[in-house]
Amino acid sequence: MTSVDGTYMVVVKDYKTFLCHGQANLCFDHSLKAWLDIYVERARSQVDPGDESDFLLLNWRGHERSARAA
Repeated sequence: MTSVDGTYMVVVKDYKTFLCHGQANLCFDHSLKAWLDIYVERARSQVDPGDESDFLLLNWRGHERSARAA
């Protein structure tokens, strides 16, 4: 995640239409980033305690959802 002028951006390269459309850029303001941090710290850590996955969004079995952050 990179920060520019208070906007946080995540580049997503691993998704099903990458070859046609290129990378996707997800942008977060400070408030949304704070909620994402809470998710990573509290919820995601419950399904992937080792934090070994490159995937940000996981299902409750610890498998990736749909996109990997780069």
